[in-house]
Amino acid sequence: MSALSQARAKFKRFRYELKNEKSTADKMSRKEKLAINLVNSGGDNCISTLKSSFFNVFLTTSLGLDPTTIALLATVTTILGYIKDPITALIIESTRTKWGRFKPYVVICMPAVVLLNFAFMMNPFSDYQAKVIYVFTLEILLSILSGFSGAWGNMKRCLSRDKKERENYYKMAKVFRDITGCIPGIIPVLIDICKTAGISNRYVFMGMAIFLFPFSLYSALQARHLRERVFLPPKASNFLSPKELAYNIKMVAKNKNAIILWWVSVGAIFNYVADIANAYVFMYCFQWYSLQTIMGLCGGIVSWVCIICSKKIFRKIGYKGVAIGYKMLMAASMIVLYIIGFGTQWYFWIGVCLCRMVGASLEQLDGVATDLFQTDVWDHYEWKTGVRNETVTNLIGGYVLMPINLLKPLFYAYVFNKIGFRPGENVVQPASALQGLFFVYTIFIAVGSISDIFPYLLIRLNKKTMETVRADLKAREVAKEAARREGRELTTDEILSIHAQPAVPPES
Repeated sequence: MSALSQARAKFKRFRYELKNEKSTADKMSRKEKLAINLVNSGGDNCISTLKSSFFNVFLTTSLGLDPTTIALLATVTTILGYIKDPITALIIESTRTKWGRFKPYVVICMPAVVLLNFAFMMNPFSDYQAKVIYVFTLEILLSILSGFSGAWGNMKRCLSRDKKERENYYKMAKVFRDITGCIPGIIPVLIDICKTAGISNRYVFMGMAIFLFPFSLYSALQARHLRERVFLPPKASNFLSPKELAYNIKMVAKNKNAIILWWVSVGAIFNYVADIANAYVFMYCFQWYSLQTIMGLCGGIVSWVCIICSKKIFRKIGYKGVAIGYKMLMAASMIVLYIIGFGTQWYFWIGVCLCRMVGASLEQLDGVATDLFQTDVWDHYEWKTGVRNETVTNLIGGYVLMPINLLKPLFYAYVFNKIGFRPGENVVQPASALQGLFFVYTIFIAVGSISDIFPYLLIRLNKKTMETVRADLKAREVAKEAARREGRELTTDEILSIHAQPAVPPES
């Protein structure tokens, strides 16, 4: 049999298994895994990456909005988030359906978010005031709907109790997100081409939105194939009562590890401004925006290799070691780059290339480690208390961290106005703006990376502890299912008293 015939036979077998393989209580079918990655990388990532990665570039260059207006937009949507988040969280937490807590909202709202993001990029107005009104209106609608579609972030942690299954789909998701993220990544190249040809880069964003829209919409619809495996019993009421809300707040106060994770928001102030400055550094300081795409592509290839080897890496240094090592490496490389200085020397360009490749190649591996580490935090909390309330905890965390979240856009506007940044297409930035952008790009990333290390140092969850936690949680799921078949529900005390039987060593 020729190699082509063998490949054709393998493809036919894969299609048959994809169509007929069934999911079990612990194992996810290939069709479900494919659906997860389509939802994660397509529905949740494709057009949203186009918008989020180039949000400020689009607003400042294509629409000509100034930093103060953009900061006002971010502040309004943040305040709106604090008003609608309690309603969203209470509805999601109190939902009990045969499909689970999160799936109904993901299935309905994620396609709607894709549609609104598409409309956002297709802004049809030329008048400044009309553009501002259009942007504000769609951002408010997106803020409301994304609160429900954002349930996907919690849903993916409820898709399996099995550690290997979680590792597999987290790694697959990161690779898929890398692949789909490369599509909007061509935008810097297209903007450079348009700049050379004297064409407005607004057509680049409009064309990319039209290109990505069908795939993103199809991917978002794949959420209907997912199933939650961490179920809660049916509930008659649609909202949490004040007593239940008070109980949830009390349980959140006991979740010290989740509270420690809130510290990441402190470093996020600097990362927020540095991420915005990132694009402008390549666009104005280096006069070669395409370099960002080239470095991202090279780093993406290395990141896939890292993901493939992640099992060995995690086994040797653990999830925390990967996350801490990445952040330390990023901080050190950015400090060295700033010391080298902004200029045209050959070693400066080598430094830029190395820093970009380090960031792009290891960021995805760090993302896998962070997802697994946060899942361990929630599993440990559920093991201790019998409660799993991610949405309410994130809600309360948002209110505790409200000053920081409101400070982000104001800090961005202050920094960019301070360095003398000028919005608009094909504008010439003053020397102070170029030096300021380079400082923000390097030192702010270093400060944010160092700050992000602290939660990993303070939360102590070792391998042995988590093996016990996962075994006990699996035993509790079996016991709860057996009780349901008998027509009753286990109390919290009964659940906490269930532990997995220790493995009996074989007789010699």
